[in-house]
Amino acid sequence: MSKEPIQKEQTIEEMIAEMQALEQESLLLHTRADEVRGRIRERLASLDVSLGGAVKRARRSVSKERKTGMVDAVLAFAAERDEFTAADVSKAADATAQQTSSALSALVKRGLVDRFARGRYRITDAGRKPAE
Repeated sequence: MSKEPIQKEQTIEEMIAEMQALEQESLLLHTRADEVRGRIRERLASLDVSLGGAVKRARRSVSKERKTGMVDAVLAFAAERDEFTAADVSKAADATAQQTSSALSALVKRGLVDRFARGRYRITDAGRKPAE
């Protein structure tokens, strides 16, 4: 004697009610999934903003280090000469004209190098002290 599962016959109304309940559950799950996706997008956007800021800060730091290195190179170069040109510095430091110009501008502003003619510079007494 085998026991077969008893199958319950459903009426059409019961089937409709079950489908409606499943549709409501599905709608709730989709709504919940949309909320979670929205929160994930917000979090990713905030991470992107913070990472973007961190990348900018890192780039500025690297740029500042390069500029500082170039400034030191210009001071060392200038300490060995009475006068020099921006082209001389670029060639000796193997730097671009923009890098050289930025470094020389910083040094002129600090009073470490004097620009006495267009493209011509000489180290000041104040500039000789850090270079030594």
